[in-house]
Amino acid sequence: MSAVVFIPLGKTKGRARKGAPFVTPITTETRCLMLFRDILLIDEHYHVQPHANILVEGDKITSITQEVPQGYHGDVFDGRGKLAAPGFFNAHCHVPMTLLRGYGENMPLQRWLAERVLPFEGLMSGEDAYWGALLGIAEMLASGTASFTDM
Repeated sequence: MSAVVFIPLGKTKGRARKGAPFVTPITTETRCLMLFRDILLIDEHYHVQPHANILVEGDKITSITQEVPQGYHGDVFDGRGKLAAPGFFNAHCHVPMTLLRGYGENMPLQRWLAERVLPFEGLMSGEDAYWGALLGIAEMLASGTASFTDM
């Protein structure tokens, strides 16, 4: 599955807040036609393209142009004040360990592991790990992470 991350840059309406990305998953089951009109785009080469129009057909981005495709009749999303960027990939994380954030700060690594992390992990239940993982995944989604590898 791929994803496109859209980050509101200015004033927003509804539940989204400035700077809080929302991830639009694009799956093979998606068969809709969408146009993101007048959006700021950062492409795969990290070039900025203002006022881009991104056309999505099914599970593919089929067009990125400065002009709205002639004769387009699908859904149109207002991209003003938003940024389209490639999804972020977290290649190494320990998702349930969000529960340990701030626990034993400023300790040397080996001491922190021996005195804080390993004893804490030994007390965690499967349900604790489940809820910690949900918290970590929610935080990653909120920051535009499209994929992660958990250790």
